[in-house]
Amino acid sequence: MINSPLMKNLGLISVILLVSIAGALGLFISFLQAKEPQREVVIVAEDMSFTVSSQNMEGIKNPTLNFNSGEKISILFRNNDPGIRHDLVIGDLGIKTSILSYGEFERITFRVPENMGTKSYYCTFHKLMMEGIIVIE
Repeated sequence: MINSPLMKNLGLISVILLVSIAGALGLFISFLQAKEPQREVVIVAEDMSFTVSSQNMEGIKNPTLNFNSGEKISILFRNNDPGIRHDLVIGDLGIKTSILSYGEFERITFRVPENMGTKSYYCTFHKLMMEGIIVIE
């Protein structure tokens, strides 16, 4: 084995190069994940029902939501019911917000599973009046 200063410098340069490449690769992967498109859905608890803030669902109580399998969804859940606490649960997907008081909000982000079908979303405390359907296509 040759133990010359040139060989030591080449070894050190190789290690520095590998660490730099690994770091750059990690940053690139983080960048790609951060830029992954996601759909935002605003769900509001109001007048003892859920409404969705979008142009085609204004005023519809407990509307049916359509999600695509594999899609990344970000739900902003807001409680606009004075004096009443609500949560949002998608039980079949294992998704549940905190219990929110009037004026509070919470964001949950998840990937829609590949298994197609229908799931329900509801408020734990008021399920009889606050339940809707999610269709996964």
